Amino acid sequence: MVLIILMNFLIAVISQSYDSVMDTALQTLYSQRCEMNLEIRLMRNKLGVKIERTMFIISANCTEEENDDW
Repeated sequence: MVLIILMNFLIAVISQSYDSVMDTALQTLYSQRCEMNLEIRLMRNKLGVKIERTMFIISANCTEEENDDW
């Protein structure tokens, strides 16, 4: 009986951790893209290349569903 209760507790903890990671995954993705855009802008300014418009880096694995969220 104790083993079943402990296994249920373990499953609950793992599920909660997974949900937490999945909730912040998309925010982290866009945050990293923003940082990459800043780094590219700084590198282009350092090299003397004029930036005419804002860059948006989008990975090939983005789905329409992810883009709708933002």
